[in-house]
Amino acid sequence: MNIKWKNLSIQTKIMVIGGCISISFIATIFFYLVPAVELAIYDMKKEKIKDIVDTTAATIEGMYQEYLNNNMTKDELRENAIEYAKKIRYGPEAKDYVWINDFHPTMIMHPYRSEMNGQDLTDYKDPMGKRLFMDFVDTCRNGGAGYVRYIWQYKDEKSRLEPKISYVRSIPMLNWIVGTGVYEVDIKKEISARVRSLQINLAIVFAGVTAAGIILIFLVSRKIKKGIELCV
Repeated sequence: MNIKWKNLSIQTKIMVIGGCISISFIATIFFYLVPAVELAIYDMKKEKIKDIVDTTAATIEGMYQEYLNNNMTKDELRENAIEYAKKIRYGPEAKDYVWINDFHPTMIMHPYRSEMNGQDLTDYKDPMGKRLFMDFVDTCRNGGAGYVRYIWQYKDEKSRLEPKISYVRSIPMLNWIVGTGVYEVDIKKEISARVRSLQINLAIVFAGVTAAGIILIFLVSRKIKKGIELCV
């Protein structure tokens, strides 16, 4: 059956227009809001690892000041700083961590990869051939701190490798680089959970608003239709 717009009643036309406006509004919100939420979560995760590294570096720099005040030896400074950083854990499972390497680069401390401690990392590469520790060094030499992407062992699961983004910062007085990172898979997991929750909440709200709008449009259009009929 071929239905022409001009043959529709005024009431139907008003309801169709109102429905199209509601659908366009909902689609715009979903297409704009969801990517915005994803970007916000990603930026939040990057800021979190930056804060953790900055706090760690500031604490170690405070220890260095104690050393300058002759309250500890150089060996005690290094030992205390390493033990402090080694115990840092965060994240949902408390498996995220901080590591330290120097500018050679040599691994000073890695809590999950103790076999790397003292190892020359100049030619250490991730599965994609990236010399990540040299990237850490270059990043800190060029700007003092920054983000680096690479592939790494997933937390304490030695057989699992995942893409990771880390924030590294130099501690010049010790010739150290402190870093921590977040796995892309964990970011995606959190984004998926939050977006799903947001979509459900928005769907509920929009369903209620749309239902109320349809009822209102129906009542208004019926009143307009009756007014026109009376005039006729």
